Amino acid sequence: MPFTVLIIVCFLAFIFLLFRRREGLRVLMYHKISESNADYLTVTSAQLEQQLLHIRKKGYNFINLQQLTDHIHFKTPLPFKPVLITFDDGYQNNCELAYPVLLKHHIPANIFLIPSFIGKTVLYDNTDQKFMGPNEIKSMNELVTFGLHSYSHDNYNDLSTEQISEDIRLCKVELANTNTPFQPYFAYPYGAYPAKDPGKMQSLENIFLHENIVGAFRIGNRINSLPLNKKYAIERLDIRGNKSFSNFKIKLKFGKLF
Repeated sequence: MPFTVLIIVCFLAFIFLLFRRREGLRVLMYHKISESNADYLTVTSAQLEQQLLHIRKKGYNFINLQQLTDHIHFKTPLPFKPVLITFDDGYQNNCELAYPVLLKHHIPANIFLIPSFIGKTVLYDNTDQKFMGPNEIKSMNELVTFGLHSYSHDNYNDLSTEQISEDIRLCKVELANTNTPFQPYFAYPYGAYPAKDPGKMQSLENIFLHENIVGAFRIGNRINSLPLNKKYAIERLDIRGNKSFSNFKIKLKFGKLF
């Protein structure tokens, strides 16, 4: 193939990739919310509001996990330029600071809970962290749904398939004990899953199927093409408080290209 033709083909493939991602599913991943302190895992409530308003201004459509379930199970089309907002871990500040912003602008979101942390103060991320209790979780039911984030935030690459199966069982038992409804979705702690071990990945998927887990989220920082073809490796955009608003806008639009 002549060099100029190769360049044109590569350019057209790049444009096609950008278009597919523009139309795809964006899943944003947040953690902690603060009134004033931003860092790697923390955005301020002002940053959160600015970002959510930008998403809406640019014509994206917020979705919830039930819409995603309908898409996976029944091939129901998602709205144009769909965006799913997620938070990991279940910090108390999600209720105190994030939920008022979500409620103000009527934006749905999902929080992936660590069941053994519910209602506790835990030494986590090298400091004492407060996690939502059952009443705080219930207070957000108008707009927020909840999913699983492992029983005690263990890395699934370090667990056997038997331990993973028990971990998911414990998640369900603990959420039932606290009367916490949840959507059948899982977020991998640390974004870690056995992607490079096909046998273990197949066993993990079999566990998910047995436990009626509809989908699972990794990190990856890419926009998901639609329809979804890897429901147990849905990629999320990692939103960091120590990055600029310009960085956020670029990540939202393009994700990670390669």
